[in-house]
Amino acid sequence: MGVTDPLGPEGDTDPDIEAGRALLRLGSRLHRLYAETIEGLSTPLSVQQYRILDRVGRGVTSLGQLAELARRQPPTISKSVDSLVRQGLLTRAEAATDRRATALSLTPRGAALVREAREALDRLARWLVAAAADPANLTDFAVGLYDKTETELDLLVEARRTPGRAPRLARQAAAKSPSPATEP
Repeated sequence: MGVTDPLGPEGDTDPDIEAGRALLRLGSRLHRLYAETIEGLSTPLSVQQYRILDRVGRGVTSLGQLAELARRQPPTISKSVDSLVRQGLLTRAEAATDRRATALSLTPRGAALVREAREALDRLARWLVAAAADPANLTDFAVGLYDKTETELDLLVEARRTPGRAPRLARQAAAKSPSPATEP
């Protein structure tokens, strides 16, 4: 007998809500698989640490760029970078173009760990595609939904930074529901 998922259906019959909830549950489960894969490496990493190493390996070498990509404040990213430097996975050096800036680079050990992580994530990606019912449409669906969620995330972050500005999802919900003044 299975355990009831507390994030499962809540009795709504609206197929859009049910589909949306299923996507939220799936997203949460996929993130957990991703995190467990990264934590299972020869040197366990958090998702944020892996993303930093991966981005540095792809040429993003400034703390500011890393913070912007992660949608985090530089001090938050700096703590993770400090940990990766202490672990011998990253190095810091004076940036060639700006002596006040720091350029990050992977150590040989960091580069090997990134390769190991990419191989593990590729195995997970292959498993996900094999588990999908229709992999031919899966790529278009995933890319399209990712792009839309990136846009919404940008709006949510901007709304948090700009008091009084509601993100699109909140504006859409407000437009669909009756205002409290008009309710019986």
